[in-house]
Amino acid sequence: MKVVGVVTKVAGKSLGWLVGVGAGLGVLGLVLVVLGIARRPAGAAAMPAGADTSLPGRTSTGMGVATPRVTTQTPATESDGQVLGRYQLIRQLGAGGMAEVYLARSLGEAGFAKQVALKLLHPHLMGTQVAVDHFLDEARLASNLTHPNIVQIIDLGKVDTTYFIAMEYVDGPDLERVLMAARDAGRPVPLPVAMTILRRVCDGLDFAHHASAADGTPLGLVHRDVKSANVLMSKRGEVKVADFGIAKATTQLHTTQLGETKGTPSKMAPEQRMGNPVDARRRVPVAAIGYEIFTGTLVNLDLAHALHKGFEGWPHLAPPSQLRADLPPELDEIILGALAFEPEKRPASCHALEERLAQVASAHGLVADDKAVARWLASELGNVRVDTDPVAHADTRIA
Repeated sequence: MKVVGVVTKVAGKSLGWLVGVGAGLGVLGLVLVVLGIARRPAGAAAMPAGADTSLPGRTSTGMGVATPRVTTQTPATESDGQVLGRYQLIRQLGAGGMAEVYLARSLGEAGFAKQVALKLLHPHLMGTQVAVDHFLDEARLASNLTHPNIVQIIDLGKVDTTYFIAMEYVDGPDLERVLMAARDAGRPVPLPVAMTILRRVCDGLDFAHHASAADGTPLGLVHRDVKSANVLMSKRGEVKVADFGIAKATTQLHTTQLGETKGTPSKMAPEQRMGNPVDARRRVPVAAIGYEIFTGTLVNLDLAHALHKGFEGWPHLAPPSQLRADLPPELDEIILGALAFEPEKRPASCHALEERLAQVASAHGLVADDKAVARWLASELGNVRVDTDPVAHADTRIA
């Protein structure tokens, strides 16, 4: 009891001391605020509540996400819409390591308005030339890719210090979220729909791999972050490859250094993970998407996984037909062959992979049109998780 009493007494004195110090600091802070207001030049605007002076041109939203500075170059048509140049922001769609993406309206003459996805480079990266070059590369390279299975680039610009890319807005979720919902509910993707989605991803990537600049110069483009999260599904049943932000090309401004690795580790080809040159002809991640969409099983291609289990038997996955009885057995060799550790054992191109898939689809009647894909998507949308905090979907790429 004596010990307790002594501790209580000491604690009481310490608490009283802390309260006294805190009160003194509070009074001092109030005096400084008053002096600051008094010394502000006439006509100077007060800092708005929640402003973040460490990120010029941004105001905190309270969720750890910054919103773009409002510019009055083009008047907003709605009182609650912030405006960047001729684009009116509606809501944030997501955020990653390099940028934020917003649903926006492109405003024009005579009441013209079109919905777009507006990608804004993070403010703290605006003064970093490497980051700016990455951002400009994405817009320049993807602007050459006009294909129904690739998200279209509409505009590239800069308002004050803010770089932006305006892209086609795809009204629907990414494939990763849909597959997650289906997997959690124990519902396999209908085989015709799964086959159609995979073939369209192959078509989009093959077009990108063979694309040329306006003068006919081959771009030598390689999408280095192929994964289901970068495949967008529209409610009309369209399938579009997105995010060429870390693509490799012969004409890009930023040059990848020897041994530098870019992409998502769990979805990289082994040679890419080791920092070796990547080849557009042999795309392991496409087959990983195929394995996931056919079987509902996640694929991890990270070399840390290989070091744990060994390179023998790579990629340490069961044949797809063992996990799903209605799968044509021909798909086992096609999918696992495209996932082979040695590049020379894989299909020579996305076109070659798509042709083999087309043969299986024709032989087994696994063909679906946009309407069939849209019906499947509609049946899953009610179960797709939509986070209230866009930061939850920040990418995990190495860049």
